Amino acid sequence: MSQAAGTETAMVASILPQAPNLDRLRAVTEHLAQANSATADIAKATKISSRHVNYCRHAAVQLGLAETREGPLTASGKKLVRTRRHSSHEKQAFVDAIATSPLTKVLGIDISALQPPDALHLFTRCREVASNLAEDTLRHRVGDMLAWRQHLGLDPKPADVKNYYQLTLDEAAQRIIPRDLAANVTRLNPWWHSLARKPLPIFRRTLVRQIKEALESNLAPVVAIRGPRQVGKTTAQEQIIEELLRARMPPHHILRVQFDDLASVSSIAEPILRIVEWFEQTILHRTLNQVANEGSPAILFFDEVQNIQDWATQLKYLVDAAQVRVVVTGSSALRLDEGRDSLAGRIQSIEVGTLGLSEIAMIRNEERLPTMLGDSSGAEHLVTQEFWMDLASEGRRNKSARDRAFRCFADRGGYPFAHARADVPWSMVASQLNETIVRRVVHHDIAAAVQGPTRRTRLLEEVFRLCCRYAGQTPKPSLFAKEIRAVLDSTVAEADVLTQLGALDASLLVRMVRPLELHLRKNGDAPKLCLIDHALRASWFHEMIPLHGAKLAQHEVMAGFLAESIAGICLLGIPGIALNWLPTRHPEPEVDFIITAGMNRIPVEVKYRNTVKRDAFEGLQSFIRQEKYNAPFGILISKNEVRGCPQGIVAVPLSTFLMLR
Repeated sequence: MSQAAGTETAMVASILPQAPNLDRLRAVTEHLAQANSATADIAKATKISSRHVNYCRHAAVQLGLAETREGPLTASGKKLVRTRRHSSHEKQAFVDAIATSPLTKVLGIDISALQPPDALHLFTRCREVASNLAEDTLRHRVGDMLAWRQHLGLDPKPADVKNYYQLTLDEAAQRIIPRDLAANVTRLNPWWHSLARKPLPIFRRTLVRQIKEALESNLAPVVAIRGPRQVGKTTAQEQIIEELLRARMPPHHILRVQFDDLASVSSIAEPILRIVEWFEQTILHRTLNQVANEGSPAILFFDEVQNIQDWATQLKYLVDAAQVRVVVTGSSALRLDEGRDSLAGRIQSIEVGTLGLSEIAMIRNEERLPTMLGDSSGAEHLVTQEFWMDLASEGRRNKSARDRAFRCFADRGGYPFAHARADVPWSMVASQLNETIVRRVVHHDIAAAVQGPTRRTRLLEEVFRLCCRYAGQTPKPSLFAKEIRAVLDSTVAEADVLTQLGALDASLLVRMVRPLELHLRKNGDAPKLCLIDHALRASWFHEMIPLHGAKLAQHEVMAGFLAESIAGICLLGIPGIALNWLPTRHPEPEVDFIITAGMNRIPVEVKYRNTVKRDAFEGLQSFIRQEKYNAPFGILISKNEVRGCPQGIVAVPLSTFLMLR
């Protein structure tokens, strides 16, 4: 530190007085009016210790009573010594001096004002102007200044004054958030106190890189990660924090809060803003804008933020008022989308699903399997036939690694923990899927997010069971209502079924693909149901439908529907496109999926069987022939390689198709 910088720091620190007794301060000030008043002489004359004489010399300068520690007195000091001790004139002289003093100008707070200053605010300002002082020292200085108010009769009740100048940091912080919530948040941030952190997986999902790139680009202050439970959103947050700490980011500039585990949050209003205020006061020791201006903006990580009422409104206020970056995650599409509307222009969204085939290849076999779309939106690529031909070629080129990864996916689905612990028997994985995902969503997430009929959890469970049964199909709500009535022996209306389906779609467990509507003409066809992961069906029914091997032939029909569900989920994860299905419209046959990218529509048909017959192409060919669809080509998703496809149709095995992302 330069000499000038050191002097400036000392001056800032010295602006905080340590002379609580105004009688002593007046006595020393009177002696400063005399030339060459040595400390020892003042101490002998006033019977004040030399140490406290020096404290009063400093305070006289800070309050504008003397020009320097040795004098002479200012106009305020001369006015004070002309008054009679303990008179109303003396009181007014002190009040006037404090109000116009250098101390008041620096702090922006008048200690002598009629309205008592907020002790916590005063403490914060003192910490800002004298950040080199220890916490205990700062508390004493605040107490010294607030003691003046009692001496001047501004706070007539001694008990109230005691509460002011004996205020501790913990007591002050509890005015913002409760002690138990503060303790829980502190436990979630062990890096603040150099404590050990829990071990994290070595493997990094693509999501980690996506979050880092979003933070570095700084296109929007809020980065929102949307995805179903247990796909690695929390782990990705923790891995990002680990990398930030390794890159020497100040630990106190990182805040992480996991809202689905903090019941005490519900006890306070505007919890996000209050927790951030507490973070500024007790951890950062300055404001978010101050640390940003120092060149190291804070980063806030909020997990399962959709559990907080008005979370988007609070974040909007926060990022509008402060320079800060925020990463939020959520498992509810409905509630996160509502927030995205409120944060328009301030939010960048990333959607994450279960593991892609390349990620499974790395976790299970330590093999690199390319992805054709990478992190791009992909919409501009999907409308070219050459892209799909390249995808088919890439699948053949990586056949061995592709097939090994696909078998792992087929046997255990795409949830990360199912592959991170491949040594655990499937029965245990299935139990974990049911408890931590399905039941958690049904009994906690949906019940907390939606009022009314969805609280009937037994009904919701039955709707989910039927979604598993009819995965990849388009059952009408009336069919669901009929089957559920037989099971529950109670009245169930189609509207009840639609409500439950909407809730499951919002939870991202089940995704609904709507029928294609042209020229604003609506139809009454049901949506196609796609499970976020076929392993959920296997765990709920205790039945794994084989997607490869000799046993597949015995389950070819159901395997075909699951393949359709898997393909739908893969396509739904591609941003920048719309996905629908085409019902039968005489003379047009049904088409499993329609990709809409810009003005182009690409038909996709799934035929997951050992032998693909010529009639498998009829729906695609019919769609391509219709000028109104503007379809340059079609895609057939098959089980195996298909040779001799009609012109304008590209065949891609499902295992290769999953190499899109």
